Amino acid sequence: MIVRAGIDEAGLGPLLGPLTVGLVSFQVPAASTNLWEALSEVVAASHDRDRIVVCDSKRLFSQDKGVAPLERSLFPFLGVERGTSLAALLEVLSVPGREELSRYPWYQSPPLTEVRLPLAADPEEIADLTARLATSMRSARVSFAGARARASEGYGYDAGSREFDGRFGWLSWLVSGLLSETASAHPGADLRVFAGKQGMRVQYETALRRAFPGAFLWVRDEQPHRSDYEIAREGAPVRIAFVRDGEDAFFEIALASLVAKYLREVLMSRFRAWWVEKAPDVAETAGYGLDGKRFLAEVGPRLEGLGLPRAAVERLR
Repeated sequence: MIVRAGIDEAGLGPLLGPLTVGLVSFQVPAASTNLWEALSEVVAASHDRDRIVVCDSKRLFSQDKGVAPLERSLFPFLGVERGTSLAALLEVLSVPGREELSRYPWYQSPPLTEVRLPLAADPEEIADLTARLATSMRSARVSFAGARARASEGYGYDAGSREFDGRFGWLSWLVSGLLSETASAHPGADLRVFAGKQGMRVQYETALRRAFPGAFLWVRDEQPHRSDYEIAREGAPVRIAFVRDGEDAFFEIALASLVAKYLREVLMSRFRAWWVEKAPDVAETAGYGLDGKRFLAEVGPRLEGLGLPRAAVERLR
C-alpha cells in the first residue's frame, strides 16, 4: 500500500486566535501519483467554476470572500454534509482536547454542537462536487485516507510555547504528533509525507525523533528549499520532505493548508461573534499585525470586567 500525506499550518504569526495544523492522506496506486493530474476531471489548481479548487489557502481565502471557497473545496473530501455541526467536524478531524475549548466563552454559546455547517457555501453544490469527486477517485484508483488537525490557542498555546522554546518549537511538537498518528494508522505502508517548511528552518531532525522515538532516522538532504528524511520501520520506510512553498508543488500540502485555514477561520468566527456582542463598538479583527494590536488596545481595558485573563485572548509568547 502506498500512502501520500500532506501537512501545513495556519495562524503561526497572528497575535490572536488559534494556531492550527492540518494533515490529509490518500492511498494512491503509485508513489509518483500527482493528484492534480489524477483527479483533473473534478479538481483544479486554480480558480475554476466547475471543479474543486485545491491550492494554497492564501490564494483561496480572504476576509472579503469569507469561508465559502474553503468549504466548497474542502467539504467534498471530508464528506461534510448539510447540517453537520462544528463539534462533529472537530471529531472528523480528530482534534484532541476538544473539551478545552469550553474554557473560552466564545465557544460556549451557542455550543459547538449547535453551530451548523456549511457556514457560507451552497450545500447542494457541495453534494454535487462530493459525488463527482467520489467517481473520479474510483476511476483513478485513489482513496481518501483521512484528515487530522491540531488547534492551539490561549492558555494551551502559551504553555506549549514555553515548554518548547517558542512558537516554532510548539509547532514542531504539534506536527510530530500528527506524523506519529499517521504512521501508526498505516503500519507497513510506503508512506510519503510532504510538509510545508516552517519559516526559514532547514533542520527538522529533533521533531522527527519525537515522532519516531528509537527509530533509525536518515537525514537524506537539508537545503533551504527542501529537507528530506527517511525513517526505518517494519515493512516500508516513512519518507518525509519539508518543502518551501510546498502548497504550489504538492496537492497534499495544498489540501492540508485548506484544512488548517478553515479550522482557524471557523474558530475565529466564534471569537469575532462573541466580541461583537460584548463590545459592539470595537471593529472586528482577523488577529494579525497592527490590526490585532489595535483590537487588543481597544478590548484590553474591558477584560477584567468580562472576567477574562489576558492570556485567554492574547498570545503572550
